[in-house]
Amino acid sequence: MWIVYGLLAHFSWAIENIGDKYLLSNKIKQPIVYLYILGTLFGVSGIIGFLVLGMPLLDVHTLLLITLAGVFWFFGGLPYLLAVQKEEVTRIAIWWNLIPLFSFVIAFFFFGETLSYNDGIGFGILLASALIASVHVRKGIVVFSSAILYMSVACFLYAIYAVFLHEAMKTIAFPVAFVWTALTVGASAQVLFLFSRFRRLFREEQLFKKKYVLGSAVAVALSEQVGTLFNQAALSLAPAALVFSLESSQVLFVFVITAIVAFFNKKALRESFDRGNVVMKLLAAALLFVGIAVLGGK
Repeated sequence: MWIVYGLLAHFSWAIENIGDKYLLSNKIKQPIVYLYILGTLFGVSGIIGFLVLGMPLLDVHTLLLITLAGVFWFFGGLPYLLAVQKEEVTRIAIWWNLIPLFSFVIAFFFFGETLSYNDGIGFGILLASALIASVHVRKGIVVFSSAILYMSVACFLYAIYAVFLHEAMKTIAFPVAFVWTALTVGASAQVLFLFSRFRRLFREEQLFKKKYVLGSAVAVALSEQVGTLFNQAALSLAPAALVFSLESSQVLFVFVITAIVAFFNKKALRESFDRGNVVMKLLAAALLFVGIAVLGGK
């Protein structure tokens, strides 16, 4: 059942990725302001969940794990959004597959999980896939995207979130974990208002005067939260590295949706479809599937 939850999560996140790209490429200038909106809306969902489900008492260890998970989830969003603003969403989708690699490393150091021979080979292939996805072909010249550095940081922080949350959910049900995570994310977003620079950037965006943009952000946030809900349901049933091995499905979802959008409006997502870049993306995607197959065959 965790596979079904995982696939539903990645479909929702694929929609979110494309929505993020559209808004940051065309409507919102500052990724950190957009992150605040997403985090605050997640916090609102946590408050609604609290009113519906109540707030069960947690032991100190579980509370610490889930609070840290929420904080890392929120702040992992900033390097991700910076990468989205700089790079094509199809490449971003491939880079998400760094999360299982980081998840295993973190689980090894914090919780003693071990890495098998097949795991090592599979993760090596996933790393090669990510590096190939960072290659741009411009007039016959190969250029590496600097956005992969942002995504590496984002994936590392999301991996911490996933591993810590999986450990926390060994003692609590995932709806409770979702409420606690959402409340932590919402509280983390409000911390940004302590900084004068952020308050200035927030005023400059004037989001509350752009009802279409704000409505679009709400729709993207809902897609993100639905994905997170399904993801946490999967994490309650399987280890983080195993759950996030389904990232390949998100690559397919993003490729298909992006192609459909580009058919109607090529400039909306600013995606390149020239032969050289398409070949590099397809090669990276092929390696991605090989890596997942190796991991799945252990």
